[in-house]
Amino acid sequence: MARVRVRRRVPVFSKAALDLADLCAREIWRGKSYSEDKKQVSEEEILLRFSVPFLAEALGIEGSKRPEISVDWINQFIVVAGLKQMNITKSNRDTDAGLKLLKRIISKELKNSLNYVFETNFHLLTAELTIELSKAFHKMGSTRPTSAYLPLASRVLYFAAPNLPVFMYSDPLAEALKVQKNNKEESLKQFYESMSDGLNDNWFYLKDYQMPFFSKKDENDEFWLQARDNGWWQRRVFDLACVINLTHVKPKDFLIDLTSYQPRQHP
Repeated sequence: MARVRVRRRVPVFSKAALDLADLCAREIWRGKSYSEDKKQVSEEEILLRFSVPFLAEALGIEGSKRPEISVDWINQFIVVAGLKQMNITKSNRDTDAGLKLLKRIISKELKNSLNYVFETNFHLLTAELTIELSKAFHKMGSTRPTSAYLPLASRVLYFAAPNLPVFMYSDPLAEALKVQKNNKEESLKQFYESMSDGLNDNWFYLKDYQMPFFSKKDENDEFWLQARDNGWWQRRVFDLACVINLTHVKPKDFLIDLTSYQPRQHP
């Protein structure tokens, strides 16, 4: 008789673990890797590039100088997001179709979200959107399964729709949570459910971590508020706490040391 795979509940992390995750989030927010000594495109810039065109339309804000997401930027994002090694190449990816879906559906959901009364299962809507977007990115005739695009779809959605409860899917984290493996769409739904429950369980400490302001003074504060007020930063800190503690990605020693030492006051 086959063994039943029991899904693992996300643990309640200690404040020290979440402090470290917050430091890691701030490191990548300013364009530095949290696990290696190298620079990268800042997550502030990614958030602005992905979300502002959609938020400007949804909120009716004029004057944004941010261009719409391009195919070239998606190609850069795949490298920045560490997805290149997953063999999501130009030849087996339909980026145009994925971007058209973002413009048609995601923009609509952003408008709708302004009037939503959030319910406990709201994450299931974003799980469905993630699945739909992964199918759009799948190129007709590609030998890659549509599920191979779930990590890309979830990351694009996370940055493009900061006021929706999106979580960044990865196979290592899904395996750590022991979500079911046979059906990838069901796996993603279980992953979102586990992450949503874990976010709620860890909210006592998470709510106190404040999202950094945009460094670019000409950006409209309303864009920042849409991310901040909808827990975008808390989800990023929580995601990193899960990655660090459940998939054992080690942050730089510098960041680990910062959680152990306090500033000194000289007499």
